[in-house]
Amino acid sequence: MPSKQRTRRQRFAAVLAGVLSLAVLYVSQRSSMQTRLLLDGQDTQRAGIYVWDPAVELPGLPPCDHEDPTSFAPVVKHLVLRRFPKLAECHEEYQYASAWYFERALLRAHQLLAPSPDRAEVVLIASSCYYEAAFWSRLFEKFPAEELARLKQEAGISVEPEQVMSSILDAVPARLPPERTLLFFPAPYNAGCNGTHKWMAQAMTYAGEKQASCGPTERTTVVPFNGNSPDVPAKLSFDNRNTLVTYIGGGDYAEHRSAGQRLRHYITAQLGNESDSFMHGTCQGCAGQLSHAEAMNKYQTSTFCLVLAGDAPSSRRATEVILHGCLPVYVGPPFNSAPYASVVDYSKFSVVIHVDDTSGWVSTPVHQQQAAKWVSEAGPPTHSIANMSQLLPTLRSISKERVSEMQLALQRVRRAFLWKSVLNPEQPSAVDIALHLALPSYHLNDSTFIK
Repeated sequence: MPSKQRTRRQRFAAVLAGVLSLAVLYVSQRSSMQTRLLLDGQDTQRAGIYVWDPAVELPGLPPCDHEDPTSFAPVVKHLVLRRFPKLAECHEEYQYASAWYFERALLRAHQLLAPSPDRAEVVLIASSCYYEAAFWSRLFEKFPAEELARLKQEAGISVEPEQVMSSILDAVPARLPPERTLLFFPAPYNAGCNGTHKWMAQAMTYAGEKQASCGPTERTTVVPFNGNSPDVPAKLSFDNRNTLVTYIGGGDYAEHRSAGQRLRHYITAQLGNESDSFMHGTCQGCAGQLSHAEAMNKYQTSTFCLVLAGDAPSSRRATEVILHGCLPVYVGPPFNSAPYASVVDYSKFSVVIHVDDTSGWVSTPVHQQQAAKWVSEAGPPTHSIANMSQLLPTLRSISKERVSEMQLALQRVRRAFLWKSVLNPEQPSAVDIALHLALPSYHLNDSTFIK
């Protein structure tokens, strides 16, 4: 081999050896540094989400599994249904099952799970089963005391569900960092905002409505109610929508009821006789109430559907009308909440109508407070009308071209309101958006419907 070529190769080998030595030294020093940080409790290399299961972390709690009929929440629910059988629903279709779907999807995503709370970006309190038991137990007060005691003994319920939920919340601050804790309260039930669990104000909260959250607005995300049912079409069709606007739901004009309940009753009474509208107001379980399947069919034959506040500024109606291809119309004040309003662009598929004259449903200081606080989350009003008589003419004035644009946008955004038990960032559903909001490092590969 020529001497010059040999020398060149020798120099290259020496340089390569030097680079490899430096690389080994860097890796060794970085590993040592990370070990020291872990030992000092100062590790900043957090990643993923930790699912904190109270049944595992807190010995002594009654076993609770939504899918086991002999465990805590199903037993409590079964007891309640003995007196209120019309509330029965299989769990996958239960309107407050969103937290269960979220927990289930996370537990299947092993690559996203942190090994411990201190190594996680976010810690989810997986309390949906105990929360549901506490929520159902609120109906215990409707039972005669002696009957309730007997039924509890027969069912083996030896502890109060609300006390169990409270004990879980009591245990969190000593074990987890509140600022990295995620709570999920899917029902209109306040689980601990009575001042005894002040740490909850620092946590992130997902809730079916803001009233269920103890945290400030900027730490609370209103998520969709669960609208899964056999009636949900796999694919939307916008043909044969012969009704202009539909509203189906309860309403009560008594002065002690909320401004939302009075608004529902007022609209039904004012617009119920119009030929191109379908207004059906009746209480749950009352004579004349439509079945769920009948109501969903009406949504699939209507262009617009009213989404109105009730006793609270939320309901699963917002989810159901979207899943069935009916363009949501928010009317107020007071307004119904808009799930995922921070990321979903409602202006592309919704109508927001502000009514100037609210005297027909706002008559007391409480009503005035509700009208002031329950503001539009779906964006600024697309239309302002003087009074309710202008509602139908306003909807009739929206062009066919604009309706088609909105329907196309609704078709794209629909998945954001559908809860699934698996994550899929390629075709994100409600669970993917929930995880993305809590864990920004979880990227959505399809963000066509995101602001």
